[in-house]
Amino acid sequence: MDNAGKRSLMTGRGRDLDDGGPMVSRGAQIDDGRRRARGAARGPLLLSALALLAGCAAVTPLPAEDAVAQYDEVAADLTSVLAGSTGQEWTFVEHLRSVQERDGVCLYSAGAWEAGAPLSAVSAGKGWDEIVAAADPVLEEHGFTAFGRPSRSGALYSVSATDGHGAEVELTAQGTVRIADAEIAAQECTAEGLGL
Repeated sequence: MDNAGKRSLMTGRGRDLDDGGPMVSRGAQIDDGRRRARGAARGPLLLSALALLAGCAAVTPLPAEDAVAQYDEVAADLTSVLAGSTGQEWTFVEHLRSVQERDGVCLYSAGAWEAGAPLSAVSAGKGWDEIVAAADPVLEEHGFTAFGRPSRSGALYSVSATDGHGAEVELTAQGTVRIADAEIAAQECTAEGLGL
């Protein structure tokens, strides 16, 4: 074998002596492996995105006559559990209750409940586990998803859950619970239409 053939074998260039096919350089093998890994990683991501889109499309408007009582009950049960978990008392902030039409959809926000101080066990994105573990069964009993992982908006951390009517329950590290954006089937999208 001449020197060029030896160099070809040592560098991986040239032809594979076993099957007569072309040899693939190590760089090409690594690149191909990365492409396969990226492709495999996209699969679960795509499925998650489709699941989110499917969840968004599944919103069922709640009858107007049921809205206020349903979300007041959710709030009472949730703040009771949170009081036991955090040791803080929660107070209803009534002026944050609203009914409004947005893009042709009637939305009800049940209001906010405040603890009067930040959640003492929570520091940034940590310390949520005990609170979430206490709250999730209550949320699920009322048709909500479990609280997700803490998310951050600026310096504020919160966890949130949604129900089949589009309502979102948000618990902030600042000590606020909000229930907002339940889609309502109402003849009149007004406070009076919901019996407020």
